[in-house]
Amino acid sequence: MRLERIPFRLFLQRYEGDPKKPDTLSFLIHTVDLKQPASFLKLGDMILGTRLKLQTFKYLSGPHGRPQDDDDADYSELTLVNIDTKQTFVLKIGPLIDIPIIREVPIK
Repeated sequence: MRLERIPFRLFLQRYEGDPKKPDTLSFLIHTVDLKQPASFLKLGDMILGTRLKLQTFKYLSGPHGRPQDDDDADYSELTLVNIDTKQTFVLKIGPLIDIPIIREVPIK
């Protein structure tokens, strides 16, 4: 057997609800490499076809990522956790991230 890295790219397009009340939020997440429709998920939900769970949300705004009333920029962070390895990954609105997935494949 040999180890093979599988690309797994995803991004957070947006969230809906009150960012100061994370339990009210729904997150629109696109899984590029799974070729499945984007879906709205809540904290505690699993991303379909993965071992990733939506763990926490931190509302951040302002020029330095700190809550400020005079700046509309959103730097909020959604943390995902791999339920097997406990490794965490942070999604921000917009940027595509690649989460490393390693699997064993037979040597031909």
